[in-house]
Amino acid sequence: MLYWAEGSKERNSVRFCNSDVEMVDSSSGSWISASRSRQRSSGAIQEYAQAVRVDPSHARAFRNLCAVYNEKGEYLRAVKECSEAIRINPNLTSAFNSRAISYRNLGDTDRAVQDYDQAIRLDPNNASAYYNRGFARGRNHDLAIADYSEAIRLDPNFARAFSGRATAYGKKGNYERAIADSDEFIRLEPSNYFAFNDRCWWRAVAGKAREALPDCEESLRLKPNDANALDSRGFVKLRLGDFNGAIADYNLALRLNPRQAESLYGRGLAKIRKGDNVGGNADVSAAKAIQSDVADEFARYGVMNGRK
Repeated sequence: MLYWAEGSKERNSVRFCNSDVEMVDSSSGSWISASRSRQRSSGAIQEYAQAVRVDPSHARAFRNLCAVYNEKGEYLRAVKECSEAIRINPNLTSAFNSRAISYRNLGDTDRAVQDYDQAIRLDPNNASAYYNRGFARGRNHDLAIADYSEAIRLDPNFARAFSGRATAYGKKGNYERAIADSDEFIRLEPSNYFAFNDRCWWRAVAGKAREALPDCEESLRLKPNDANALDSRGFVKLRLGDFNGAIADYNLALRLNPRQAESLYGRGLAKIRKGDNVGGNADVSAAKAIQSDVADEFARYGVMNGRK
């Protein structure tokens, strides 16, 4: 399983979704980490709130409040603070970028893309804005690829842009390009556990399960007990015909995330292939109740009706 996908929260990333980090903050170039930032967000809110009380025209303080509320997952409040920053300074690129993150997490991708458009008009060399707009494109993979490619052109060491483009290529079925971009992600961040998970996944869906397995192992070595990497390894073992191993990995993944539809569905297929039709069909039904198109997703990856 990847760490983010269409419809996911940008604060979490899933199938791009249990990663610690997601969007780029254009004012600093750093990754926003919800798990880390919550520890300091209350103090930051007090600091920036004091700044705007002292100077109500302090646009960057309002923008910083917006960024902190994004980190806390309070997206409506974040929109309010960023909108005030933009009212004060309509040329504040980072405010448009941060408000776009708010809108994307609220499910309003149209407004998110509009804000990224404006951020790019104000600063055409802002690689993070192109990356973030690419992520906001959702199922429009061609436009996403164009945005990620521009982010990479502007910053050839932008590892997450390679990861995003790999996902867009993979969703289009261009697995070789997805693997190639995953190679670049690993080259740039060789200690990044989900870089190895990315390549494991794309190798697996490309029918290169034996090549994929070492990548999953490395991902789990770097971050043991990660539900997404366990799901990926379960899928690899499913494709290799190691049904007991697949069930074991899916069990571990589901212990960490009981509502992970792909893990339930994969475990169901492994059980069915072992002859446990009752248990397998129960898992398949439970997976479809969580994600109605999960069978179609597996079919796109070449796994359907209990067959590779």
